[in-house]
Amino acid sequence: MILFYKADVAADKATLSSLKDAKHYLDQAAGLGTNDLQAGIITQKIDAVNKQVATLKATEEGAKSAAPAPPAPAHTAE
Repeated sequence: MILFYKADVAADKATLSSLKDAKHYLDQAAGLGTNDLQAGIITQKIDAVNKQVATLKATEEGAKSAAPAPPAPAHTAE
């Protein structure tokens, strides 16, 4: 349960680094002896974290592609 709580806290920060940490905690929790209900909850949370990562990456990629081009150098008349 502690790992699941740590994963929740990390996922709530919604940064790529914290989501990676959340996934790590959930992977650790999944490796422990869990019953079917706990395993199902962990799997659902891993899926949710993976979706958050994909959404965040898509948002970042969209922001990069939408960034305006730098201004062209001004021509001077001689």
